[in-house]
Amino acid sequence: MIEHLQQRRVVLVGWSLGVLETLLYLNKHGDERLAALVLVDNSIGEMPPQSGDEEIRYDVVRDRKRDMAQYVGALFRKPQPPEYLDWLTGETLRAPPEVGVSLLVIPYGRSFWRSAVYQTRKPLLYVVTPSLNGQARTLQKRRSGTSIEVFADAGHALFVDDYERFNAVLEDFLQKALAP
Repeated sequence: MIEHLQQRRVVLVGWSLGVLETLLYLNKHGDERLAALVLVDNSIGEMPPQSGDEEIRYDVVRDRKRDMAQYVGALFRKPQPPEYLDWLTGETLRAPPEVGVSLLVIPYGRSFWRSAVYQTRKPLLYVVTPSLNGQARTLQKRRSGTSIEVFADAGHALFVDDYERFNAVLEDFLQKALAP
C-alpha cells in the first residue's frame, strides 16, 4: 500500500504479529519511505529472549469459540465490558482456523528480526509489556534513536488497557520524530 500510494514519511506501526510484518517490510523494501517506526509488544529478536509467555500453539482446534474467547480475554489486564469481549471474540471467529495457523508459521529466526531493526536509523518507539522489558532495554542501549516505554500494568492490548498513557507516549514520540 505504501508503495502503491507513493507515500513519503510514513510512520509504520505494528502490534503483535504486526511487528514482524513491519520488520519484514523494512527488510524487503528498506526505509526510504519511512519517517519512523512504532513496534508494539512483540519480540524483535534482541536479547534476552521473551520471558513469561508460553509458546502459542495451534494443534487440534477443540472448541474454537471457547478458545478464541480465552485468547481475547487474555489480551487485557484490566476488566473489559462483556459486550466488547463478545464482539471482539466474534470478530476473531470471522477468520477461518487455517488462517490463524498460517499466521504463526514464521520462517525466520530471531537474527532476521534483529537485523531488520538495526538496518534502519529512523526514529523507533518500542512499546512493550514486562515480558519484553529486557529486549527493550538492550535495544535502547545498542541502537541510537530508540525510545522505549514499558507498560507494567497492561496486557498485550496495552493501547486499550492504558489508552491515555499509550496515546500520550505515541503523540510525544511522533512530535519529536516528525519535527522538521
